[in-house]
Amino acid sequence: MRVGSVRNRTKRSRAAGFTIVEMLVVVGIIGVLAAILFPVIVKARESAKIAKCISNMKQLGAALTFYLDDNSSRFPAAAPWGSPSYWAKPEHGSQKTIQELLSSYVNSGMCLGKDGLYESPGVFGCP
Repeated sequence: MRVGSVRNRTKRSRAAGFTIVEMLVVVGIIGVLAAILFPVIVKARESAKIAKCISNMKQLGAALTFYLDDNSSRFPAAAPWGSPSYWAKPEHGSQKTIQELLSSYVNSGMCLGKDGLYESPGVFGCP
């Protein structure tokens, strides 16, 4: 009886664990799945960026249309990105950047920094 019980214990301890081959097979399967899914995830992320950019452009088109309707079909004067300079001088027709002029027609999401420059482009840029 003693000999039989020792054999049963040995079989039980072997059945409870995994062999190295089994572990390598599992790791290999996980690696193959990751290799298949990684490009799909990257493509989905790129598609999301493109969709966001298209949405931003549509919003800017609508904002410009509303601006033209409110301002006798005159386009806004443009200043270089982020800082009122040449075109923003009173003698050139405007005190504001195009971002500031169109922001009242669209939720721009822009953040103005302490130095007067915009820290994030919001709808005025693509991700």
